[in-house]
Amino acid sequence: MSRIRHKIVALALVLTLLPAVPLSILTAKLLDRSARLQTDPALVDALDAGIEETRDALAREKAALLTRIEHGERGAGDRTWSWSAGAAIPDDVPPDVRTWAARGDETGVPERVGALLAVKMPATRDGTRTVHAAPLPPELVRRAERIAEGRAFLNVLQTERGRVRRGFFLPFILAYATLAILAIVTGSVLAGRLARPLEVLAESAERTSLGSTDTEVARTDRGEVGELQTAFNRMIRRLAAQKDELSRLERLAAWREIAQSLAHEIKNPLTPIQLAVQELRDRYPGNDDRYGALLSDCGEIVDEEVAALRRLVREFSEFARLPEPVRKQGDPAELLRELGKLYGERVTVAAQDERLAWFDREEMKRALINLVDNGLAACESAGCDPVVNLRAAEERGMLVITVEDHGTGLSDDKRAKIFEPHFTTKTDGMGLGLPIVQGIVYGHGGTIEVESEEGVGTTFRLLLPTGEETG
Repeated sequence: MSRIRHKIVALALVLTLLPAVPLSILTAKLLDRSARLQTDPALVDALDAGIEETRDALAREKAALLTRIEHGERGAGDRTWSWSAGAAIPDDVPPDVRTWAARGDETGVPERVGALLAVKMPATRDGTRTVHAAPLPPELVRRAERIAEGRAFLNVLQTERGRVRRGFFLPFILAYATLAILAIVTGSVLAGRLARPLEVLAESAERTSLGSTDTEVARTDRGEVGELQTAFNRMIRRLAAQKDELSRLERLAAWREIAQSLAHEIKNPLTPIQLAVQELRDRYPGNDDRYGALLSDCGEIVDEEVAALRRLVREFSEFARLPEPVRKQGDPAELLRELGKLYGERVTVAAQDERLAWFDREEMKRALINLVDNGLAACESAGCDPVVNLRAAEERGMLVITVEDHGTGLSDDKRAKIFEPHFTTKTDGMGLGLPIVQGIVYGHGGTIEVESEEGVGTTFRLLLPTGEETG
């Protein structure tokens, strides 16, 4: 388990058990306080005093009963039962008194029997047995019972105090042990759900730091972790785009340097070569017709090749320079109609009037001519009518110029390489046309998109800002 999972499980366990510490301390203090309150010496003394007072009151009642018996008097509720030796105890004797009389000794000492005070007198000479009973005051009976119960409970509490505390803490510990296990299980589950996406993000970030840009992660959460995953993927896509753009700029810079050197080296000898051939033709006296015709043919060949080399030098120079566009306000529809007139029926134009935008007219014209020429060549290669469709529209504040053909189309591999300086699909091309177009569009602060399908055609979309500032 990773450190993140360990920390989450530990946090869940701490949060679960943390309340147990103050709660157990508080409960123990309450138990001690309750026990001390119930075993307080003042309470014990009060109970003992109540017992002593009850005993004194009972003793007075006993003395009063014996006095009445001695003088032959009867108090309110007094009862007397007599029976001969060997005879059964009379039926009107209360059950509790009967039970007491059957087992008690004839001591002549009054004893409490339930709510009565009874005394069994010694038998007379003729064997007569006598029991006297008098009701105890109800308040005395109730008070005696309450005091006796309180003293008995206090004795049990003093004896069982330790066991009571153990009886509380054992369930307490068991309950919190169960909570601890639940916390560990719950923490592990939550840690797995939370930590795994974070671990994947950490691994992807590590691979990204080593230069890889194929490190996007699948979104597995709808909350903050999911937003983090989305932000990470967005960052990876930006890094990949920046890496591709940096690589493209590096290759472009290298090719521009090569193109500039080649243009310089090729351009210098062209004029001397052309002048030398011209001098040969001019100085030939014309005595040999066959040689004159050969000289003329060779001169024309040299002129044609020099012109081709000049075009190549111009293309290299334009690719190497790519000056900053001079953007002025103009109508892109007018530019498209001008191209329509230039190419005639081979170009169709669909553009709305009075849609002004800021662009370099000459640079944009060069870019569109390059795209139209490529589109016408693709149509001819496909064996269909050479027609290219031009459109201009505004989408979300951007000027969108579309160049569409129905030629051979491009495969996915070729479409990914068409803006590389060395790549071309034409037999007579140098592979610099589309990089020049891309440079012009980027110089305007725009972007270029390509949609193509083999056997169907290709569509270029130039997205340009319409304002004066390129952004």
